[in-house]
Amino acid sequence: MAAHATRRRTAIPEGDGCPAATDLLRQVGRLFAAPRAAGGRIGVEVELICVSGRPPLPVAAARTRAAIAAADPALLADARVSFEPGGQVELSPAPRPSAAALLADLDVLLARLRAALSAAGIVAVSAGMNPWHRAEQVGLQLDAERYTVMQRHFDAVGTAGREMMRLTAGLQVCVDLLPGAAGLEQWALAGRMGPALTAAFANSGVGRGEATGWSSTRSLLWQRLDATRTGFDGSPVDPDDAVGAYSRFAAAALAMPLDRGRNAPVSPASTSFGAWAAAGASRPDPADVAHHLSTLFPPVRPRGYLEVRYLDAPPLAWLPAPLLAVSLLLGDARARREALCALEPADRGTLLALWHAAAHQGITNPWLRHEARVLVDIALAAARRLPPDAAPPHAAALLARWRDSHLCTGRCWSDDQVERINGPDAEDPGAWT
Repeated sequence: MAAHATRRRTAIPEGDGCPAATDLLRQVGRLFAAPRAAGGRIGVEVELICVSGRPPLPVAAARTRAAIAAADPALLADARVSFEPGGQVELSPAPRPSAAALLADLDVLLARLRAALSAAGIVAVSAGMNPWHRAEQVGLQLDAERYTVMQRHFDAVGTAGREMMRLTAGLQVCVDLLPGAAGLEQWALAGRMGPALTAAFANSGVGRGEATGWSSTRSLLWQRLDATRTGFDGSPVDPDDAVGAYSRFAAAALAMPLDRGRNAPVSPASTSFGAWAAAGASRPDPADVAHHLSTLFPPVRPRGYLEVRYLDAPPLAWLPAPLLAVSLLLGDARARREALCALEPADRGTLLALWHAAAHQGITNPWLRHEARVLVDIALAAARRLPPDAAPPHAAALLARWRDSHLCTGRCWSDDQVERINGPDAEDPGAWT
């Protein structure tokens, strides 16, 4: 893709020509380089919030890891288990060539996880936002410098950073980046369809034991985090110059450097990465560039593949629905082009307004509801064209059932959450999986 993404000069706004700026451009180019044998693989990262007891109490990452190691130690490698800063457990199984194969893997891995955690009295809750706890109750579970630096940086902006790190969980769908024009279409569509799919699949309407008043509180937190590195205005995306636009976005983002025992850390409250690069000192070096790129959190992130980051963790029974929708819209050529034609172009102001509406109103917003209906119908048509071994019939049927029961009625999973938190199952973790 990188070879097709340089129609305009791919320069960054600050530090152009200095070693760090050149290296930034080179490393971003690698992020957009499609694999030589891109085969349309699909991957997923499933994040879950671990609690125990009734009323639920937070569970530390160390306890969750110990429970898995005691009951099913092979699961740690089989599911590539990792943890988020608030102790959220993450499963990142190897990508597979089809949604059918990936969903089959997930069924087995999630069943193994539930069995391992159940033996220790732990429940893995699938929700975009911890329904019960405050950030202070959860604490920072990971002590790596990356997370302490990140927390310090976000604290200078507001409280959203701590809440995002400790309380939220997402479903990240990853698709192979295709070479040439197809990859450019994927990059453009993945971001543009974000507000509609965020609204449609919202599952974070409850926090601190009550309704938050937002459809996707998780999306709200991300939008309040640090605008220089989240890019909800579409600044990371330019289909005519993907590498250049993302490099400029990266250079403009505030620096969040690790100390590494060399030089004084840059003030993250006031210094862009490009300004740091232009200063001409021994840092930033290539390791700083790689770290900086890993701290950018746009709705869709290039990593040699596309990582779609904007979906709330869904109820596990419905998990195939958003995974199938995203993978088909990005992976099926006909579906991708139909979706691009159906979605009107949005300038930066319009895109910001759509993202805010997705977090606040969700699917009750008529425009987002219309876009979501169009996208889901295109995805369903694509599913019905695929051979049985590419998209399991039960997944397509599940997506259709979700469309009829939720999307067509103007309802999302956050509405289910609000009813639950006000009912008899409010403090039953099993009801939130």
